Amino acid sequence: PPVVYGSRVKEVVEGSIRMLAVLIFDQLNDVVYLRCDHKFVRHVCTLAASQGLLPHHLDPHQVSQLDANIVVQLFSPLVTSQRIMTTQFNNPYTSVSCQDGTTVVFQE
Repeated sequence: PPVVYGSRVKEVVEGSIRMLAVLIFDQLNDVVYLRCDHKFVRHVCTLAASQGLLPHHLDPHQVSQLDANIVVQLFSPLVTSQRIMTTQFNNPYTSVSCQDGTTVVFQE
């Protein structure tokens, strides 16, 4: 069976952790599982719109479901980096914290 890489995305909210999404990627960085709440969908759509991945006429706050291609475009660099850190350096990330307060947690 293929090795599946997973990421949990969470946000720190006043000292507590609220999980926003579970993403599982296969060896080709394709999304094989995605479960997320509406706040995560809005966050990803806002990022996608700012990078020109969404049509200009589409309001990121009106999107109710994520396109897997957009998720791959945004998360592929992190997943690839995680794989390199694991396979080449035997030193995988446990998590990555972003400037906007989002934390990505990696599990294999």
